[in-house]
Amino acid sequence: VKIWLRGGPAEIALTTPVPTPVVFTTYTNMDCGVSLNYPVDFTREEATNAARLTSTISKESIDIACAKTVPKPPLPKEKISETTVASISATVYHDASAKDGSPRDVVVFTHPKKQLEVAVFGFGEVFQNILSSLKLL
Repeated sequence: VKIWLRGGPAEIALTTPVPTPVVFTTYTNMDCGVSLNYPVDFTREEATNAARLTSTISKESIDIACAKTVPKPPLPKEKISETTVASISATVYHDASAKDGSPRDVVVFTHPKKQLEVAVFGFGEVFQNILSSLKLL
């Protein structure tokens, strides 16, 4: 690219930034009977039957919880769909954050061995990657 400076033209090189690949680590929750991969830039807070994964960059968070029965959002049928997670059927509740109204999905399935409901809360590309990496233990 040529640009004109006082005294004549000068050439500069423009570079396109190369995106840094996302590096993942594994989280395992034996109580819920699941493992999944999440980005290493996320912090992890754990409880016996729950965890919160939060991005140190975007503050995006993903929550995982399990119990005999997980409370489901009271939503109309058009905001509820079906999907498959770890080769089993799951229900997706297309909800919104009570705090700021941002979209938030809740994916709920019953663990076939543990007989517990597992819920994963989040939204976006990282959330979808986490769901696709989820394995039953």
